[in-house]
Amino acid sequence: MRHRFWTLDVFTDRRFAGNPLAGIFAEMMGGAAKAEPKRKANPSGRARNPYDDLFDGMFESGARQRDEYAKSMEQIFDRFLAGTRKG
Repeated sequence: MRHRFWTLDVFTDRRFAGNPLAGIFAEMMGGAAKAEPKRKANPSGRARNPYDDLFDGMFESGARQRDEYAKSMEQIFDRFLAGTRKG
């Protein structure tokens, strides 16, 4: 069963950029358009199960959101420091 959901982010004009948790949730629920991921073999050699894909997706989307958040924070500080150097 598919559910529709909407988000409202008043902190940014880019979708999910102001709320990393909303981005993770959207990717988990299939709301974000993405290419079909390749199925990876388990390092242990055991057979894959549906939970492997679920948890892999959660961790990968979390890592992407963390990287985007760090990049945006760096941009904020860079703009701040550039403004203090001018004055």
